[in-house]
Amino acid sequence: MNININISKATYSPEDNKLRLYIDGDRVGDDAYEKLTEHKFNWAPLQKLFWAAWSPGREDLLCDLAGEIVAEETTLLERAEAKADRLEALASKRERESEAFVLASNRIAERMNMGQPILVGHHSERKARKDVEKAKRLIEKANEKASSVSYWLYRAEGVE
Repeated sequence: MNININISKATYSPEDNKLRLYIDGDRVGDDAYEKLTEHKFNWAPLQKLFWAAWSPGREDLLCDLAGEIVAEETTLLERAEAKADRLEALASKRERESEAFVLASNRIAERMNMGQPILVGHHSERKARKDVEKAKRLIEKANEKASSVSYWLYRAEGVE
C-alpha cells in the first residue's frame, strides 16, 4: 500500500490496548484518511494523532503505513495528566469567556442605567429595546459558559 502521509510514528500501548498513529503536520491525504476512518480510527487534534483499540486489521494497516509499530513511550498516567491539563485549560478559557460576556452586558446596561425609561414612540425606542435584548442574550451566554466551567473541571477531576 502506498499512501502519502506524514507519519511521525505508530505505537501500541498494552496499558489501554490502543494503537496510535502520530502525524507530522495538521493534515493527512484523503486516501490515508479514508483508510484510517474505514478502520474506525479516531482523530485527536490536540495530540495530532489517530487512535483506535487494537485489532489485527488495524495493526496491519499501521504496519503498512508506518513500517513498524513501536511501544508507546508515554504511560497511561502521563496521558491522563496531559488530558486533565487540557480540560483545566478549557475550563479557564470558558471562565474568561463568561467574564467577557458579563462585561459586555454591563457596558450596555450602563448606557441604560441613567433612569430614563424607554420612551414609546420616540426615535430612541428601537435602539433601547435592542440594547435590552442584547444585554439579556449576553447574560445568557455568560451563564452557559459559567456552567460549562464546572462541567470541564468535573471531567478533569474524573481523569485525575
